[in-house]
Amino acid sequence: MNKRDAFELVLISLLALFLELAIIRWLSTEVRIFAYFKNFALMASFLGFGSGCLLHQHSERMFYTWFPKLCIYLTLIIALAPLIGITHVIFVDPREFFLLGSGLGDHEAASAPSIFETLKALIVIVSLYFMVVAVFACLCTKLGELLNRFKPLTGYSLNVLGSLSGVFLFSLVSFLGWPPAVWLIIAYFLLIYFHLGRKSFGWVSWYFLTLAVGTAIMVGFIYPAKWTPYYKLTVERDRQWEIPVYQVLVNYDGFQVIQPFGPQFLDRVPKEINPVYNRHYNLPFRLANRPVESVLILGGGTGNDAAVALRNGAHRVDVVEIDPVIAELGKDLHADRPYQSQSVRLFVDDARSFLERNTSNYDLVIFATLDSHTAFSSLSSLRLDNYVFTVESLQQVAQHLNPGGGVAINFFAINTWLSQRHYDTLKKTLGDPIVHRKSGNDFTGRSVVRSEARFGRDQLSSASDSIYRGTRRALHRRLAVSVFEGTRHPLPLSGPVVCRFSPVAGAGPLLSRDGRAA
Repeated sequence: MNKRDAFELVLISLLALFLELAIIRWLSTEVRIFAYFKNFALMASFLGFGSGCLLHQHSERMFYTWFPKLCIYLTLIIALAPLIGITHVIFVDPREFFLLGSGLGDHEAASAPSIFETLKALIVIVSLYFMVVAVFACLCTKLGELLNRFKPLTGYSLNVLGSLSGVFLFSLVSFLGWPPAVWLIIAYFLLIYFHLGRKSFGWVSWYFLTLAVGTAIMVGFIYPAKWTPYYKLTVERDRQWEIPVYQVLVNYDGFQVIQPFGPQFLDRVPKEINPVYNRHYNLPFRLANRPVESVLILGGGTGNDAAVALRNGAHRVDVVEIDPVIAELGKDLHADRPYQSQSVRLFVDDARSFLERNTSNYDLVIFATLDSHTAFSSLSSLRLDNYVFTVESLQQVAQHLNPGGGVAINFFAINTWLSQRHYDTLKKTLGDPIVHRKSGNDFTGRSVVRSEARFGRDQLSSASDSIYRGTRRALHRRLAVSVFEGTRHPLPLSGPVVCRFSPVAGAGPLLSRDGRAA
Protein backbone atom coordinates (compact mmCIF):
# COMPACT_ATOMS: atom_id res chain seq x y z
CA MET A 1 0.00 0.00 0.00
CA ASN A 2 1.39 3.38 -1.03
CA LYS A 3 1.68 5.38 2.20
CA ARG A 4 1.40 8.74 0.46
CA ASP A 5 -1.80 7.72 -1.30
CA ALA A 6 -3.18 6.40 1.99
CA PHE A 7 -2.33 9.68 3.74
CA GLU A 8 -3.92 11.73 0.96
CA LEU A 9 -7.09 9.61 1.02
CA VAL A 10 -7.45 10.10 4.77
CA LEU A 11 -6.74 13.83 4.39
CA ILE A 12 -9.23 14.42 1.56
CA SER A 13 -11.88 12.45 3.47
CA LEU A 14 -11.20 14.54 6.56
CA LEU A 15 -11.51 17.75 4.53
CA ALA A 16 -14.77 16.59 2.89
CA LEU A 17 -16.54 15.83 6.19
CA PHE A 18 -15.14 18.85 8.00
CA LEU A 19 -16.24 21.15 5.18
CA GLU A 20 -19.64 19.47 4.92
CA LEU A 21 -20.43 20.04 8.61
CA ALA A 22 -19.04 23.57 8.51
CA ILE A 23 -21.18 24.54 5.50
CA ILE A 24 -24.33 22.96 6.96
CA ARG A 25 -23.92 24.85 10.22
CA TRP A 26 -22.79 28.15 8.73
CA LEU A 27 -25.40 28.12 5.98
CA SER A 28 -28.25 27.43 8.42
CA THR A 29 -27.02 30.30 10.61
CA GLU A 30 -26.63 32.95 7.93
CA VAL A 31 -29.51 31.92 5.64
CA ARG A 32 -32.16 31.04 8.18
CA ILE A 33 -34.45 29.01 5.94
CA PHE A 34 -31.74 26.31 5.87
CA ALA A 35 -32.07 25.98 9.65
CA TYR A 36 -35.50 24.43 9.04
CA PHE A 37 -34.51 22.55 5.89
CA LYS A 38 -31.07 21.32 6.90
CA ASN A 39 -31.51 18.23 4.79
CA PHE A 40 -31.26 20.46 1.69
CA ALA A 41 -27.59 21.13 2.38
CA LEU A 42 -27.07 17.52 3.46
CA MET A 43 -28.60 16.11 0.28
CA ALA A 44 -26.64 18.60 -1.82
CA SER A 45 -23.43 17.41 -0.16
CA PHE A 46 -24.26 13.76 -0.79
CA LEU A 47 -25.16 14.46 -4.40
CA GLY A 48 -21.85 16.27 -4.78
CA PHE A 49 -19.94 13.38 -3.19
CA GLY A 50 -21.42 10.86 -5.60
CA SER A 51 -21.08 13.07 -8.66
CA GLY A 52 -17.47 13.87 -7.83
CA CYS A 53 -16.50 10.22 -7.43
CA LEU A 54 -18.18 9.47 -10.75
CA LEU A 55 -16.16 12.25 -12.44
CA HIS A 56 -12.84 11.23 -10.87
CA GLN A 57 -11.09 11.21 -14.27
CA HIS A 58 -11.48 15.01 -14.39
CA SER A 59 -9.89 15.68 -10.99
CA GLU A 60 -6.97 17.62 -12.45
CA ARG A 61 -9.24 20.43 -13.64
CA MET A 62 -12.16 20.12 -11.24
CA PHE A 63 -10.27 19.64 -7.98
CA TYR A 64 -7.18 21.77 -8.54
CA THR A 65 -8.82 24.64 -10.44
CA TRP A 66 -12.55 24.76 -9.83
CA PHE A 67 -12.86 23.54 -6.25
CA PRO A 68 -10.90 26.43 -4.66
CA LYS A 69 -12.81 28.97 -6.77
CA LEU A 70 -16.28 27.55 -6.06
CA CYS A 71 -15.47 27.09 -2.38
CA ILE A 72 -14.45 30.76 -2.16
CA TYR A 73 -17.61 31.87 -4.00
CA LEU A 74 -19.82 29.84 -1.66
CA THR A 75 -18.14 31.13 1.50
CA LEU A 76 -18.46 34.72 0.23
CA ILE A 77 -22.20 34.29 -0.32
CA ILE A 78 -22.72 32.75 3.12
CA ALA A 79 -20.54 35.29 4.93
CA LEU A 80 -22.17 38.25 3.19
CA ALA A 81 -25.74 36.94 3.54
CA PRO A 82 -26.84 39.57 6.12
CA LEU A 83 -25.35 42.35 4.01
CA ILE A 84 -26.95 41.29 0.74
CA GLY A 85 -30.36 40.64 2.30
CA ILE A 86 -30.76 36.89 2.08
CA THR A 87 -30.59 35.99 5.76
CA HIS A 88 -34.37 35.91 6.10
CA VAL A 89 -35.97 34.54 2.94
CA ILE A 90 -39.23 32.63 3.13
CA PHE A 91 -41.45 30.84 0.61
CA VAL A 92 -44.15 29.44 2.95
CA ASP A 93 -46.30 30.90 5.71
CA PRO A 94 -44.03 30.74 8.79
CA ARG A 95 -46.97 30.35 11.16
CA GLU A 96 -48.38 27.39 9.28
CA PHE A 97 -45.06 25.56 9.18
CA PHE A 98 -43.74 26.78 12.55
CA LEU A 99 -40.71 28.66 11.22
CA LEU A 100 -39.77 30.92 14.13
CA GLY A 101 -37.98 34.22 13.68
CA SER A 102 -39.02 37.85 13.53
CA GLY A 103 -37.18 38.27 10.24
CA LEU A 104 -39.24 35.44 8.75
CA GLY A 105 -42.46 37.32 9.56
CA ASP A 106 -43.95 34.96 12.15
CA HIS A 107 -45.10 37.95 14.24
CA GLU A 108 -46.66 39.91 11.40
CA ALA A 109 -50.42 40.31 11.05
CA ALA A 110 -50.18 38.91 7.51
CA SER A 111 -47.41 36.33 7.75
CA ALA A 112 -47.76 34.74 4.30
CA PRO A 113 -44.94 35.86 1.98
CA SER A 114 -45.64 37.89 -1.15
CA ILE A 115 -44.98 36.53 -4.65
CA PHE A 116 -41.76 38.54 -4.82
CA GLU A 117 -40.58 37.17 -1.44
CA THR A 118 -41.46 33.65 -2.52
CA LEU A 119 -39.56 33.94 -5.83
CA LYS A 120 -36.56 35.48 -4.08
CA ALA A 121 -36.52 32.66 -1.53
CA LEU A 122 -36.78 29.94 -4.17
CA ILE A 123 -33.98 31.50 -6.25
CA VAL A 124 -31.72 31.73 -3.18
CA ILE A 125 -32.46 28.16 -2.05
CA VAL A 126 -32.06 26.55 -5.46
CA SER A 127 -28.92 28.53 -6.29
CA LEU A 128 -27.25 27.67 -2.99
CA TYR A 129 -28.31 24.05 -3.32
CA PHE A 130 -26.57 23.64 -6.66
CA MET A 131 -23.60 25.69 -5.47
CA VAL A 132 -23.10 23.20 -2.62
CA VAL A 133 -23.46 20.31 -5.09
CA ALA A 134 -20.81 21.86 -7.34
CA VAL A 135 -18.37 22.48 -4.47
CA PHE A 136 -18.47 18.90 -3.25
CA ALA A 137 -18.52 17.43 -6.75
CA CYS A 138 -15.25 19.21 -7.54
CA LEU A 139 -13.77 18.25 -4.16
CA CYS A 140 -14.68 14.58 -4.42
CA THR A 141 -13.20 14.05 -7.86
CA LYS A 142 -9.91 13.77 -5.97
CA LEU A 143 -11.55 11.45 -3.45
CA GLY A 144 -12.74 9.18 -6.25
CA GLU A 145 -9.32 9.18 -7.88
CA LEU A 146 -7.63 8.12 -4.64
CA LEU A 147 -10.26 5.47 -3.81
CA ASN A 148 -9.59 3.80 -7.16
CA ARG A 149 -5.95 3.25 -6.18
CA PHE A 150 -6.93 0.83 -3.38
CA LYS A 151 -8.82 -2.38 -2.99
CA PRO A 152 -12.44 -1.58 -2.04
CA LEU A 153 -12.19 -2.64 1.63
CA THR A 154 -8.88 -0.88 2.18
CA GLY A 155 -9.97 2.31 0.45
CA TYR A 156 -13.29 2.39 2.28
CA SER A 157 -11.57 1.85 5.64
CA LEU A 158 -9.23 4.77 5.02
CA ASN A 159 -12.19 6.88 3.86
CA VAL A 160 -14.12 6.12 7.07
CA LEU A 161 -11.05 6.91 9.19
CA GLY A 162 -10.67 10.30 7.55
CA SER A 163 -14.40 11.02 7.72
CA LEU A 164 -14.59 10.26 11.44
CA SER A 165 -11.55 12.47 11.97
CA GLY A 166 -13.34 15.30 10.14
CA VAL A 167 -16.43 14.89 12.33
CA PHE A 168 -14.29 14.89 15.47
CA LEU A 169 -12.33 17.96 14.33
CA PHE A 170 -15.45 20.01 13.62
CA SER A 171 -17.05 18.88 16.90
CA LEU A 172 -13.94 20.10 18.71
CA VAL A 173 -14.00 23.43 16.86
CA SER A 174 -17.69 23.90 17.76
CA PHE A 175 -17.07 22.96 21.39
CA LEU A 176 -14.30 25.54 21.61
CA GLY A 177 -16.57 28.21 20.14
CA TRP A 178 -14.29 29.14 17.26
CA PRO A 179 -15.86 31.36 14.54
CA PRO A 180 -16.13 30.60 10.79
CA ALA A 181 -12.90 32.45 9.99
CA VAL A 182 -11.05 29.75 11.95
CA TRP A 183 -13.03 27.02 10.18
CA LEU A 184 -11.84 28.42 6.85
CA ILE A 185 -8.23 28.61 8.00
CA ILE A 186 -8.39 24.94 9.02
CA ALA A 187 -9.95 24.04 5.65
CA TYR A 188 -7.20 26.01 3.91
CA PHE A 189 -4.41 24.08 5.63
CA LEU A 190 -6.12 20.78 4.83
CA LEU A 191 -6.47 21.81 1.18
CA ILE A 192 -3.16 23.54 0.53
CA TYR A 193 -1.21 20.29 1.02
CA PHE A 194 -2.51 19.14 -2.38
CA HIS A 195 -1.22 22.32 -4.05
CA LEU A 196 2.33 22.10 -2.70
CA GLY A 197 4.81 22.36 -5.59
CA ARG A 198 2.09 23.35 -8.06
CA LYS A 199 1.54 26.67 -9.83
CA SER A 200 -1.87 26.91 -8.18
CA PHE A 201 -0.30 27.20 -4.70
CA GLY A 202 0.11 30.98 -4.90
CA TRP A 203 -3.33 32.01 -6.17
CA VAL A 204 -5.18 29.49 -4.00
CA SER A 205 -3.40 30.79 -0.89
CA TRP A 206 -3.93 34.43 -1.83
CA TYR A 207 -7.61 34.21 -2.72
CA PHE A 208 -8.54 31.78 0.05
CA LEU A 209 -6.90 33.78 2.81
CA THR A 210 -7.75 37.26 1.56
CA LEU A 211 -11.20 36.79 0.08
CA ALA A 212 -12.75 33.94 2.08
CA VAL A 213 -11.04 34.33 5.45
CA GLY A 214 -10.76 38.10 5.15
CA THR A 215 -14.47 38.50 4.37
CA ALA A 216 -15.46 36.26 7.27
CA ILE A 217 -13.32 38.37 9.62
CA MET A 218 -14.77 41.62 8.22
CA VAL A 219 -18.36 40.46 8.71
CA GLY A 220 -17.41 39.38 12.22
CA PHE A 221 -16.45 42.99 12.97
CA ILE A 222 -19.65 44.34 11.41
CA TYR A 223 -21.84 41.87 13.33
CA PRO A 224 -19.90 41.03 16.52
CA ALA A 225 -20.94 37.65 17.83
CA LYS A 226 -19.96 34.77 20.06
CA TRP A 227 -20.08 31.27 18.62
CA THR A 228 -21.29 28.72 21.15
CA PRO A 229 -21.47 24.94 20.65
CA TYR A 230 -25.06 25.53 19.50
CA TYR A 231 -25.58 29.08 18.25
CA LYS A 232 -24.22 32.27 16.81
CA LEU A 233 -25.00 34.60 19.69
CA THR A 234 -25.18 38.40 19.73
CA VAL A 235 -26.04 40.83 22.52
CA GLU A 236 -27.65 44.24 22.12
CA ARG A 237 -28.08 46.80 24.90
CA ASP A 238 -31.62 48.12 25.35
CA ARG A 239 -31.29 51.62 26.81
CA GLN A 240 -34.92 52.27 27.70
CA TRP A 241 -35.58 53.67 31.17
CA GLU A 242 -31.84 53.63 31.98
CA ILE A 243 -32.04 50.00 33.08
CA PRO A 244 -29.31 47.46 32.18
CA VAL A 245 -31.47 45.34 29.86
CA TYR A 246 -29.87 43.30 27.10
CA GLN A 247 -31.44 41.58 24.11
CA VAL A 248 -29.82 38.20 23.44
CA LEU A 249 -30.20 36.99 19.85
CA VAL A 250 -29.21 33.67 18.38
CA ASN A 251 -28.75 33.35 14.63
CA TYR A 252 -30.23 36.85 14.12
CA ASP A 253 -33.50 36.03 15.94
CA GLY A 254 -34.71 36.98 19.41
CA PHE A 255 -33.90 34.45 22.10
CA GLN A 256 -33.77 35.93 25.60
CA VAL A 257 -33.88 39.26 27.41
CA ILE A 258 -31.49 39.84 30.30
CA GLN A 259 -33.46 42.04 32.69
CA PRO A 260 -33.05 42.90 36.39
CA PHE A 261 -35.95 42.75 38.86
CA GLY A 262 -34.47 44.61 41.82
CA PRO A 263 -36.61 47.47 43.21
CA GLN A 264 -33.96 50.01 42.24
CA PHE A 265 -34.59 48.99 38.62
CA LEU A 266 -38.33 48.34 38.70
CA ASP A 267 -38.93 51.86 40.07
CA ARG A 268 -37.67 53.25 36.75
CA VAL A 269 -40.16 51.26 34.68
CA PRO A 270 -43.36 53.18 33.82
CA LYS A 271 -46.36 51.74 35.68
CA GLU A 272 -48.25 50.99 32.47
CA ILE A 273 -45.26 48.96 31.22
CA ASN A 274 -44.56 47.16 34.49
CA PRO A 275 -46.86 44.16 33.81
CA VAL A 276 -45.18 43.61 30.45
CA TYR A 277 -41.75 43.96 32.02
CA ASN A 278 -42.50 41.43 34.78
CA ARG A 279 -44.38 39.12 32.42
CA HIS A 280 -44.99 35.62 33.72
CA TYR A 281 -42.07 35.33 36.13
CA ASN A 282 -43.88 35.90 39.46
CA LEU A 283 -46.99 33.89 38.69
CA PRO A 284 -46.04 30.44 40.12
CA PHE A 285 -45.01 32.07 43.39
CA ARG A 286 -48.19 34.15 43.62
CA LEU A 287 -50.28 31.03 43.15
CA ALA A 288 -48.48 29.21 45.94
CA ASN A 289 -50.39 28.28 49.08
CA ARG A 290 -47.18 28.26 51.08
CA PRO A 291 -43.66 29.62 50.60
CA VAL A 292 -41.73 28.09 47.72
CA GLU A 293 -38.36 27.36 49.28
CA SER A 294 -36.68 25.19 46.66
CA VAL A 295 -36.80 25.65 42.89
CA LEU A 296 -35.35 23.78 39.92
CA ILE A 297 -35.13 25.84 36.72
CA LEU A 298 -34.61 23.94 33.47
CA GLY A 299 -33.30 26.19 30.73
CA GLY A 300 -32.21 28.93 33.12
CA GLY A 301 -30.60 31.01 30.40
CA THR A 302 -29.06 34.23 31.65
CA GLY A 303 -30.71 34.13 35.08
CA ASN A 304 -34.08 35.91 34.95
CA ASP A 305 -36.01 33.03 36.51
CA ALA A 306 -33.34 32.54 39.17
CA ALA A 307 -33.43 36.24 40.06
CA VAL A 308 -37.23 36.15 40.46
CA ALA A 309 -37.08 32.95 42.52
CA LEU A 310 -34.66 34.61 44.94
CA ARG A 311 -36.85 37.72 45.18
CA ASN A 312 -39.83 35.49 46.00
CA GLY A 313 -38.04 33.93 48.95
CA ALA A 314 -36.55 30.71 47.56
CA HIS A 315 -33.63 29.53 49.67
CA ARG A 316 -32.33 26.89 47.25
CA VAL A 317 -32.35 27.42 43.49
CA ASP A 318 -30.77 24.94 41.07
CA VAL A 319 -30.42 26.21 37.51
CA VAL A 320 -29.70 24.00 34.48
CA GLU A 321 -28.49 25.69 31.29
CA ILE A 322 -27.04 23.70 28.41
CA ASP A 323 -25.11 26.52 26.73
CA PRO A 324 -21.95 27.58 28.61
CA VAL A 325 -21.69 30.91 26.78
CA ILE A 326 -25.26 31.91 27.68
CA ALA A 327 -24.58 30.98 31.31
CA GLU A 328 -21.46 33.15 31.30
CA LEU A 329 -23.44 36.05 29.85
CA GLY A 330 -25.78 35.78 32.81
CA LYS A 331 -22.85 35.94 35.21
CA ASP A 332 -21.35 38.94 33.46
CA LEU A 333 -24.38 41.03 32.47
CA HIS A 334 -27.33 40.32 34.76
CA ALA A 335 -27.59 43.29 37.12
CA ASP A 336 -29.29 41.24 39.88
CA ARG A 337 -26.28 38.87 39.94
CA PRO A 338 -28.41 35.74 40.54
CA TYR A 339 -25.64 33.35 39.56
CA GLN A 340 -23.35 34.92 42.16
CA SER A 341 -25.81 34.16 44.97
CA GLN A 342 -24.86 31.46 47.47
CA SER A 343 -28.43 30.16 47.20
CA VAL A 344 -28.05 29.41 43.49
CA ARG A 345 -26.23 26.47 41.95
CA LEU A 346 -25.64 26.65 38.21
CA PHE A 347 -25.24 23.43 36.21
CA VAL A 348 -24.11 23.56 32.58
CA ASP A 349 -25.86 20.42 31.44
CA ASP A 350 -28.69 18.99 29.39
CA ALA A 351 -32.03 19.04 31.23
CA ARG A 352 -32.83 15.33 30.79
CA SER A 353 -29.30 14.32 31.71
CA PHE A 354 -29.49 16.43 34.87
CA LEU A 355 -32.85 14.95 35.87
CA GLU A 356 -31.49 11.42 35.51
CA ARG A 357 -28.50 12.06 37.77
CA ASN A 358 -29.91 14.54 40.26
CA THR A 359 -31.26 13.25 43.59
CA SER A 360 -32.70 16.47 45.06
CA ASN A 361 -36.39 17.30 45.39
CA TYR A 362 -38.04 20.70 44.93
CA ASP A 363 -41.21 22.62 45.70
CA LEU A 364 -41.34 23.95 42.16
CA VAL A 365 -39.83 22.90 38.81
CA ILE A 366 -39.86 25.53 36.05
CA PHE A 367 -39.44 24.83 32.36
CA ALA A 368 -38.12 28.31 31.65
CA THR A 369 -39.04 29.02 28.02
CA LEU A 370 -36.97 26.00 27.17
CA ASP A 371 -37.50 26.31 23.44
CA SER A 372 -34.59 25.54 21.22
CA HIS A 373 -33.23 27.23 18.12
CA THR A 374 -31.06 24.30 17.14
CA ALA A 375 -31.34 20.66 16.13
CA PHE A 376 -29.72 17.55 17.56
CA SER A 377 -27.07 17.54 14.85
CA SER A 378 -26.28 18.86 11.41
CA LEU A 379 -27.94 15.73 10.04
CA SER A 380 -31.28 16.18 11.82
CA SER A 381 -34.30 18.46 11.74
CA LEU A 382 -35.38 17.36 15.23
CA ARG A 383 -35.19 20.28 17.66
CA LEU A 384 -33.74 19.89 21.14
CA ASP A 385 -37.00 20.87 22.85
CA ASN A 386 -38.67 17.77 21.34
CA TYR A 387 -36.46 15.79 23.70
CA VAL A 388 -37.55 17.69 26.81
CA PHE A 389 -41.32 18.18 26.55
CA THR A 390 -42.25 14.50 26.65
CA VAL A 391 -44.25 12.25 28.98
CA GLU A 392 -41.04 10.54 30.10
CA SER A 393 -39.40 13.87 30.89
CA LEU A 394 -42.35 15.07 32.98
CA GLN A 395 -42.43 11.74 34.78
CA GLN A 396 -38.81 12.34 35.72
CA VAL A 397 -39.75 15.81 36.95
CA ALA A 398 -42.56 14.39 39.10
CA GLN A 399 -40.03 12.19 40.88
CA HIS A 400 -38.11 15.32 41.92
CA LEU A 401 -41.07 17.13 43.47
CA ASN A 402 -41.73 17.50 47.19
CA PRO A 403 -45.26 16.58 48.36
CA GLY A 404 -47.58 19.23 47.00
CA GLY A 405 -44.94 20.52 44.61
CA GLY A 406 -45.73 21.99 41.22
CA VAL A 407 -44.55 22.27 37.63
CA ALA A 408 -44.56 25.51 35.66
CA ILE A 409 -44.13 25.51 31.88
CA ASN A 410 -43.38 28.47 29.62
CA PHE A 411 -43.02 28.01 25.91
CA PHE A 412 -42.97 30.15 22.79
CA ALA A 413 -45.33 28.92 20.11
CA ILE A 414 -47.24 30.35 17.20
CA ASN A 415 -49.38 27.32 16.38
CA THR A 416 -52.27 25.92 18.39
CA TRP A 417 -51.26 22.30 17.85
CA LEU A 418 -48.13 22.87 19.91
CA SER A 419 -50.19 24.48 22.67
CA GLN A 420 -52.48 21.47 22.78
CA ARG A 421 -49.56 19.07 22.66
CA HIS A 422 -47.95 20.56 25.78
CA TYR A 423 -51.28 20.72 27.55
CA ASP A 424 -52.08 17.07 26.78
CA THR A 425 -48.59 15.93 27.82
CA LEU A 426 -48.87 17.76 31.13
CA LYS A 427 -52.38 16.46 31.73
CA LYS A 428 -51.43 12.86 30.91
CA THR A 429 -48.46 12.93 33.27
CA LEU A 430 -49.56 15.09 36.21
CA GLY A 431 -53.30 15.57 35.89
CA ASP A 432 -55.34 18.62 34.84
CA PRO A 433 -53.12 21.73 34.91
CA ILE A 434 -54.01 25.08 36.35
CA VAL A 435 -54.03 27.27 33.28
CA HIS A 436 -53.08 30.93 33.26
CA ARG A 437 -54.22 32.41 30.00
CA LYS A 438 -54.23 35.75 28.24
CA SER A 439 -56.63 36.48 25.44
CA GLY A 440 -57.51 39.26 23.08
CA ASN A 441 -56.46 39.97 19.54
CA ASP A 442 -54.98 43.32 20.51
CA PHE A 443 -52.51 41.61 22.85
CA THR A 444 -54.30 43.00 25.90
CA GLY A 445 -56.19 40.74 28.27
CA ARG A 446 -57.02 39.54 31.74
CA SER A 447 -55.19 36.68 33.38
CA VAL A 448 -57.25 33.83 34.75
CA VAL A 449 -56.56 30.65 36.66
CA ARG A 450 -58.65 27.66 35.67
CA SER A 451 -58.88 24.19 37.15
CA GLU A 452 -61.38 21.49 36.32
CA ALA A 453 -60.27 18.32 38.06
CA ARG A 454 -58.78 19.27 41.40
CA PHE A 455 -60.62 22.44 42.36
CA GLY A 456 -64.05 21.94 40.80
CA ARG A 457 -65.18 22.24 37.20
CA ASP A 458 -65.13 25.70 35.63
CA GLN A 459 -63.97 27.35 38.84
CA LEU A 460 -62.24 30.56 37.80
CA SER A 461 -60.34 33.11 39.80
CA SER A 462 -59.08 36.39 38.50
CA ALA A 463 -55.44 37.32 38.83
CA SER A 464 -56.18 40.97 38.26
CA ASP A 465 -52.67 42.07 39.09
CA SER A 466 -51.35 40.13 36.10
CA ILE A 467 -52.97 42.03 33.27
CA TYR A 468 -50.53 42.22 30.40
CA ARG A 469 -50.52 45.19 28.08
CA GLY A 470 -48.05 45.71 25.28
CA THR A 471 -47.36 45.94 21.63
CA ARG A 472 -46.59 43.13 19.23
CA ARG A 473 -42.95 44.14 19.37
CA ALA A 474 -42.86 44.04 23.17
CA LEU A 475 -44.47 40.61 23.26
CA HIS A 476 -42.08 39.36 20.62
CA ARG A 477 -39.16 40.48 22.71
CA ARG A 478 -40.35 38.74 25.81
CA LEU A 479 -40.31 35.35 24.13
CA ALA A 480 -42.20 33.86 27.00
CA VAL A 481 -44.98 31.74 26.17
CA SER A 482 -46.72 28.81 27.40
CA VAL A 483 -49.77 28.55 25.40
CA PHE A 484 -52.99 27.14 26.58
CA GLU A 485 -56.38 28.77 26.70
CA GLY A 486 -58.23 25.86 28.20
CA THR A 487 -58.64 22.12 28.34
CA ARG A 488 -59.86 21.58 24.81
CA HIS A 489 -59.46 24.89 23.02
CA PRO A 490 -55.96 26.35 22.68
CA LEU A 491 -55.63 30.09 22.33
CA PRO A 492 -55.93 31.55 18.83
CA LEU A 493 -52.71 32.50 17.13
CA SER A 494 -53.09 36.20 17.84
CA GLY A 495 -53.24 35.76 21.62
CA PRO A 496 -50.08 34.66 23.38
CA VAL A 497 -50.59 33.00 26.71
CA VAL A 498 -48.75 32.13 29.82
CA CYS A 499 -49.67 28.75 31.24
CA ARG A 500 -48.22 27.94 34.57
CA PHE A 501 -48.93 25.44 37.27
CA SER A 502 -49.77 21.81 37.83
CA PRO A 503 -49.83 20.10 41.24
CA VAL A 504 -48.58 16.53 41.45
CA ALA A 505 -51.39 14.01 41.47
CA GLY A 506 -51.92 12.49 44.88
CA ALA A 507 -49.99 15.18 46.75
CA GLY A 508 -51.26 17.99 48.90
CA PRO A 509 -51.77 21.09 46.77
CA LEU A 510 -49.27 23.88 46.76
CA LEU A 511 -52.14 26.05 45.46
CA SER A 512 -55.00 27.43 47.48
CA ARG A 513 -58.47 26.31 46.42
CA ASP A 514 -59.27 29.55 44.63
CA GLY A 515 -55.91 29.67 42.86
CA ARG A 516 -54.76 32.77 44.76
CA ALA A 517 -51.66 33.09 46.87
CA ALA A 518 -52.56 32.40 50.49
